[in-house]
Amino acid sequence: MAVLRTLGVAAPRPEMLRALERTADILRAQGHDVRDDDAALPGAADFPAPFQLRQKVLAHNRLLGVLDDFTTRRADFEPWFADLLDGGRNIAPAEFAAYWAHRSLLDRWTAELFDRFDLLLMPTVPTTAWLAEGPDVATAVRERTLPISYTSVFNDTGHPAISVPAGVGPDGLPCAVQLVARHHREDLLLGAAQVVETAEGTLHPPAFATLA
Repeated sequence: MAVLRTLGVAAPRPEMLRALERTADILRAQGHDVRDDDAALPGAADFPAPFQLRQKVLAHNRLLGVLDDFTTRRADFEPWFADLLDGGRNIAPAEFAAYWAHRSLLDRWTAELFDRFDLLLMPTVPTTAWLAEGPDVATAVRERTLPISYTSVFNDTGHPAISVPAGVGPDGLPCAVQLVARHHREDLLLGAAQVVETAEGTLHPPAFATLA
């Protein structure tokens, strides 16, 4: 199992790193071979450009699904979502090509990682929480705390992933770690998550309804 701290694009808060280290120790104590790795995402040196391109393509695809309603009833959309959809209006063929080229790099990058490791462990997000209206994107870029820093790559590549509670930060808000497995190895993923949740006391048995 590889412990990945930054993916070359994030600056996790100290409480997130402490949660990560504690989780790694839990898994080591249960017999997992847990090793540090400094693998960086493709295009990390160009941060935040790959994330911005991804979000623009996703916004364009979302816009296509609601175009008629958005055109005639824009005021019915939440302002933040309307702004996101507007960002997807003008996208060039070259941007689509660049996006899919980057997606291909992500597939090769994850394939190489899973040639060396059966599981990956990292923060789920760089910070404990944001305000209810969401993070200020300009600040998140400047401080390298984008919410999607660790999760978007595996959404794109389709690898099974799970976020597991990992204690509480000094602000009283919860921390979490993300486990990621090879394709079709949900068994490994859920087994490791159960180990962590049992040790953290966050594992709850399933609730069954009873008939009176």
